Amino acid sequence: MNIRNAVKTIGYVKEIKPGGLDRPGVIKVEYCVGGKIYVVRETLKLKSEPIKLGLLTIGQRKTPKIGTIEVKDEVWVAYSPGNPARAHIVGNDGSMNCLEGLKC
Repeated sequence: MNIRNAVKTIGYVKEIKPGGLDRPGVIKVEYCVGGKIYVVRETLKLKSEPIKLGLLTIGQRKTPKIGTIEVKDEVWVAYSPGNPARAHIVGNDGSMNCLEGLKC
């Protein structure tokens, strides 16, 4: 998401819905700006890591780009100062795994 003059703040992971083979996982983060609480919901963008047995690659595992996270963990959220409801989870960048109705 391209936000001009984005400001960063700390948010807290409120909910993580794991994905499956046919759908991506979803993360919900709560953050506070000016005393008001906002929530940003995004699909978890994944990166592929090889599974190796010595020098031989035997498969791959998908892990979130923002690392291993759990509910109540802190994450950075970038938001628009003019419209704090317009936000993005920092590090969760990518164009794959979009929710229906959301632009990626």
